[in-house]
Amino acid sequence: MAISRRLLLAGAGAAAGAAALSACSGSDSTDNTSSSAASSGAGSYPVTVVHAQGELTLDAKPEKVVVFDLGVLDSMVALGVDGAVVGVPQNQSTYPDDLSKFEGEEYTNVGSLFEPDLEAIAELEPDLVIVANRSASSYEALAESFPTIDASAKSAESASASASASDQSSAEQSTAEEQSASDEGSSEQGERRGGGGGGRGGGEGGGGGRNASVEMTASLENLATILGTAFGVQTEAQGKVDEFNTAAAEVKSLAADKGTGLALLTNGDAVSALGTGSRLDVIFNEFGVTPAVEDVDAQTHGEAISFEFIAEANPDMLFVLDRATTIGQEGQSAQELLDNDLVNGTNAGKNGKIFYLSGASWYIVGAGLNNSLSQAAEIKADLEQ
Repeated sequence: MAISRRLLLAGAGAAAGAAALSACSGSDSTDNTSSSAASSGAGSYPVTVVHAQGELTLDAKPEKVVVFDLGVLDSMVALGVDGAVVGVPQNQSTYPDDLSKFEGEEYTNVGSLFEPDLEAIAELEPDLVIVANRSASSYEALAESFPTIDASAKSAESASASASASDQSSAEQSTAEEQSASDEGSSEQGERRGGGGGGRGGGEGGGGGRNASVEMTASLENLATILGTAFGVQTEAQGKVDEFNTAAAEVKSLAADKGTGLALLTNGDAVSALGTGSRLDVIFNEFGVTPAVEDVDAQTHGEAISFEFIAEANPDMLFVLDRATTIGQEGQSAQELLDNDLVNGTNAGKNGKIFYLSGASWYIVGAGLNNSLSQAAEIKADLEQ
């Protein structure tokens, strides 16, 4: 049964009033990595959380939280505050094993990352709703009725543009394409880089684990600051960032003499190259792998390439993310697609240095205070082979 807007707003308003929360509209600041407490000291309220699309003042520690981002969920688990979670998207959402508990009946299904169920959220009377990245476009609709923050690590200006219902920015278009691609597979793309010879472009749009222009370290610092401030766990949150920085430094030291690397995303019979500024840029930035190709376009799903491109780049290592398999799409696996003479003839192919990344970690969750450590451990293990 459809809920009327009047009833929804009335119920949400009562919830917001009971929690004594107030939200400010957009912020002029372009740096959302800083959240400030109105009172000094961890766990002291009220606090003001500065986020990608504005500010939100919390008069008390949130006890009923709805979360629309798996990186945020991962981070809340890392900080030991996931007990406050009461609702998560369970429609068309794939949870990795370490977050599988959120598929349980004890958590209310609040729709999907792209289509929140406002009625279900209203019934929960949450004192905080968190969106980020893929779900950031829902911020305005949610903030009308619930105390909401956008934990995306990007400027307020870009977040506001991508969240606007009438905006025709690339962020909004990519969200629509992500939904379409999940149901219908990849669509035909423009001319691929590197000439013909099999493997059409795989650079369809789609939501990313994080904003493509923000490095992993900045994303983690943003999550730590926002969640640390909101839940009064600033010290623990900064400790997680420090732990990642230490792990990344170890991987970077190991990568120094391992040669060049090329990151690929496959999607059925599509293949793309991913470089700095992409969802896999942590491999080259924080983890220090030398790019086999310096000028790969920084797009959400990479630059469409051919097998000849891979052969000409001749990387010493290939890091491969299989999108179709990760989201349960039928079609050719990455291993099948890349098992050809051109790829096998590269240094990576000849020396057994083609590494297939964990889809759940790299495509589904992305930047998270726990997941980032898993990614560091995975790349370290690859480099040690």
